[in-house]
Amino acid sequence: MNNKSVLKTKQAGYFFNLILICAVILFLPQAPAAASAEGKNAVKPNKHGSPCPEPERHKSGFIVKINKMIKSGAALTQTRYCRIKKEIEKLRERMNKRLEQINSKMEKLSRERSQINELLIDLKTSEAEFDKLKILAQALESAEANVEKSGTVEVKVR
Repeated sequence: MNNKSVLKTKQAGYFFNLILICAVILFLPQAPAAASAEGKNAVKPNKHGSPCPEPERHKSGFIVKINKMIKSGAALTQTRYCRIKKEIEKLRERMNKRLEQINSKMEKLSRERSQINELLIDLKTSEAEFDKLKILAQALESAEANVEKSGTVEVKVR
C-alpha cells in the first residue's frame, strides 16, 4: 500500500507541474526578445509630412537646408557662411569621388558582360560539337551491338 500511495503522489506532482507549465505558457506575455526583433524588422510607415517635397526627394538634407536658406533670404554671419561653403566643397568632392567609383564599376561590369557573352557563344558552339560526339558514340555502341548479334558490321553514316 505504501508503494501505491507514493506512485499516486508522484502522478499528482507530474500533473500539477504540467498544469503549471501550461498556465505559464498561456498567460505570460510574449518574450521581450521576440517583441524587440519584431519591432526591428517591422516595416516603417512613410512619413507624409517629410521635410522634402516630392520633387526634391533625391536631394540630400544638406541641399534642402541650403535651398531653404536661399528662399528665406536671411543674412548669414561670416563664420557660418564660410563653414557652409566648406561643407559644400566637401560634398562636391565626395560626390565626384563616388561618381568616379561608380563609373569605374560600370566599365568593369560592361567588360565582364562582354566576356560572359563571348563565353556563352563559345559554350553554345562547344555544346553543339559535344552533342555530335555523343550521337556518334551512341551510333558506335549500337553498331557494336549489331556486330555481336549478327557477326557482320553495318555502320550507317549520315
